[in-house]
Amino acid sequence: SVAAPAFISTGLQPNSPLSVRVAAYNVYGESVRHRVAEVYTLAAVPGKPIILSVTDTSIAAQWSQTGNPGGTVYELCGSTDNFETMLSTAVIFRWNSTGDVFVTIPDLEPETLYYAKVRAINGDQIPSGYSAAVATTTLVAFPKPPVNPAAFIMEGGKIMFSWNIPSGQA
Repeated sequence: SVAAPAFISTGLQPNSPLSVRVAAYNVYGESVRHRVAEVYTLAAVPGKPIILSVTDTSIAAQWSQTGNPGGTVYELCGSTDNFETMLSTAVIFRWNSTGDVFVTIPDLEPETLYYAKVRAINGDQIPSGYSAAVATTTLVAFPKPPVNPAAFIMEGGKIMFSWNIPSGQA
């Protein structure tokens, strides 16, 4: 029972649904209960990503859900210039488990410095703030094999071997 037409519910967990029904009453009885809405609490800001492994074309990372429940949606943002600009598309996915979140970011360029940060999105599609950013550099690419190998027999008991260096490789 509340005296004013408002109510504040406290002690709720991050990204949790809450549904409230209200009714008016007086000495003659109670009105029909009306559902105000189902809303979600704000999602908690995820923990700072931790780099688990790096290759020449991918980065594997993990972060803490910091109290967000399984089923929370996360948006992972990347940048090569400390977020002056974002990479073309953020990675959005639902993590259906409890505990830390694990993700591998594929299709990256070798020998490139990447920054990453993450935010959670609640059930009403409202994003949290971003986590602290982390940075790492992808490894040097594996060399491409030589192309057009050939052998030439020469006079005097000699053989000359030749090949071409693949394009884009010094």
